[in-house]
Amino acid sequence: MKTAILSVGTEILFGQIVNTNTVYLSQQMNMLGFDVMYHYTVGDNPKRVEEMIDLAFQDCDLILTTGGLGPTQDDLTKEVACKALDDTLVMMDDVLEEITKYFKTLGREMTENNKKQAIMPSRATVFHNDAGTAPGFALEKDGKYIICMPGPPREMKRMFQKSVVPFLQSMIDGALYYRQIRFFGIGESMLETQLLDLIDNQTDPTLATYAKEGECSLRIASKRATEEEAEHAVDEHESGEQKQEQPAAEDQRRRGVVGEQRLQLFRDAVQCGECHFSGALRVSGGMPGIRSRSIRRRRRLSSTACSACRRMRAASASV
Repeated sequence: MKTAILSVGTEILFGQIVNTNTVYLSQQMNMLGFDVMYHYTVGDNPKRVEEMIDLAFQDCDLILTTGGLGPTQDDLTKEVACKALDDTLVMMDDVLEEITKYFKTLGREMTENNKKQAIMPSRATVFHNDAGTAPGFALEKDGKYIICMPGPPREMKRMFQKSVVPFLQSMIDGALYYRQIRFFGIGESMLETQLLDLIDNQTDPTLATYAKEGECSLRIASKRATEEEAEHAVDEHESGEQKQEQPAAEDQRRRGVVGEQRLQLFRDAVQCGECHFSGALRVSGGMPGIRSRSIRRRRRLSSTACSACRRMRAASASV
């Protein structure tokens, strides 16, 4: 399911806070098998929030929002989401009771404006907030879903794991598994050049390179019916042992051989004066989170070509 993430809060646009919610939700939703297509950030302006929701629904069936669910006058995400999916707001007594209990637990007086947080869309599935006062909710109409969560990261993460993930289970279509390999001492452009044949002909699994300060990384990702199938596909792609089905021409077969050599190059992950590979940290991801798999050996920079580079030159010369 195509998904958009909408962050609401003028403080984000002012640069007063770092928007870590979008990073977290993107990671988690991809792990669950959802296709995150867009990130939007908008201030606490109801007209602009409405415009972003309308824009997101043009290409997506699911929108996750964070922020704008609090008790103050500028917290308007709930009202706009309710209008977008043609619902009405009602006071929910059970939600009001939970908020009242929360303030009593803290030993603090509950001001009148906090009752606003108990007013919810009539068709909403309400998500309890056990780390704050603003409940979240999910709302649907004609196959379009909005899931609204509070902005504070601690509240949002707990609500997402305890309530949103179970709600999304019925929508999950397949599983995503990825492996990230980090390279040191080589630029992104050189890494892409080394793996260009594989990147140009990728389907599933997919390859993508990323540049960071002092390093770059290669991500191998696959989406299959189960996580086990996706992990197996990534294993095969990394090892270069996948079989090509009836290659159309001899040059495709040769490019496949070169591709296997290149995969062997980053599988060995050795550094030399020619390729500048110094090592790789493999990080594998799968639902529900990310786990470290292994740290590969490092070697000092050498002025001579390593065995992997010699194999690469020999394979390239034969094409």
